Amino acid sequence: MSKLKKGLTHLGRYHLLLAEAQGRGIHYGKLSNFASMYPGMRVLTNYYRGFQCICRKAMMVQVYLLVSSLKQTTPPSTPLTPSPPPYSHCTRQTLRDYYVNKLKSEDTSTWFIPETFALYPARREECEREALYTRVEAAEAATPGQNYWILKPSDGLKGNRIVVVNGLQDVKAHCESLSADSVAWVASRYLHNPALVVGRRKFDVRCWVLLDKDYNMYMHKEGVLRTAASAYSMDDLSDTFTHLSNHCIAEKHPDFGKYEPTNELWFGQYDAYLRETSDGTLGFYEHYLPQIKNVVAHTLEAGRAAMCPDPSMQNFDAFELFGFDIAITDDHKVPLEINNLHQYFPLPPAFPLVITILTLTPLLTRPHDHSDHTGLPHRGEQ
Repeated sequence: MSKLKKGLTHLGRYHLLLAEAQGRGIHYGKLSNFASMYPGMRVLTNYYRGFQCICRKAMMVQVYLLVSSLKQTTPPSTPLTPSPPPYSHCTRQTLRDYYVNKLKSEDTSTWFIPETFALYPARREECEREALYTRVEAAEAATPGQNYWILKPSDGLKGNRIVVVNGLQDVKAHCESLSADSVAWVASRYLHNPALVVGRRKFDVRCWVLLDKDYNMYMHKEGVLRTAASAYSMDDLSDTFTHLSNHCIAEKHPDFGKYEPTNELWFGQYDAYLRETSDGTLGFYEHYLPQIKNVVAHTLEAGRAAMCPDPSMQNFDAFELFGFDIAITDDHKVPLEINNLHQYFPLPPAFPLVITILTLTPLLTRPHDHSDHTGLPHRGEQ
């Protein structure tokens, strides 16, 4: 086992390489050299090459297919979803393209992503600013005064620099304020009809997902709802306590922990709340969890061609841990929030053991069956 330090040039000989946050320290080219030095050995590392395609907000909107000439094969089925059709040959794919070309759905109301545009102030040829303005203008004509958009920096974390605006004038003002060397931003239709919990507060759903070396997807059976600190209202779009549910923001509010400890609810608690407030007609596990699994599976499938185009052509293996942030609306949809899929975040107590079992077992000479202790769906479970 080895943990790479930035600037390390001597690889040594090992089976497992653990990089730091955002994959810092991994030299994928040197891993190929390692394979030629030690034939038959494959290093296992904790970041897929190209993982940024779904871990940066702008790149999540514009998922690049890095290899267009490879013969694509049907991917294996996963514990979350059956296999989709083989990949089409193209050089670039967005999540929007994935829906139109792969899932054959042009009805945006059925998509798991809100209407979103990528803004690249430093790369005008790729910037979708004019397309954004056109769409905002059209929406303003259709619903004047209720044209809400949320803008986020692609590299942002913990709710930093996120703004919610209403109308074309405010959208333009923010976009025009970005300097030419600014990081990329995304602009999405704001989900102004969120489902609410006690205290009329909005929330998002954090799901922990493990992608193993064979691109099988596992979602932990437990997850958490992160609740906002203030009652939901559209009166003040600048009120982060109302519109953002990040823990680091909520903990600064005097009502932090008023309704639930640390402003968090586990899946089971939310399921009980839904059943109580709907007279038993609505449940999290029946109505929302299947949709959430679908969102997770399709997001990772959309990024597969960039992250793992052809395993037979790379000389190392990878696994990765993701945190998906998903919204729930009052009409029972579960759109993916355009956020960074985080690699560093608090985990349930048993999850580090789960990761160890699923990722390190192939490296052991005498693997053991821990399937009853993982806390994850069994292989093939829907």
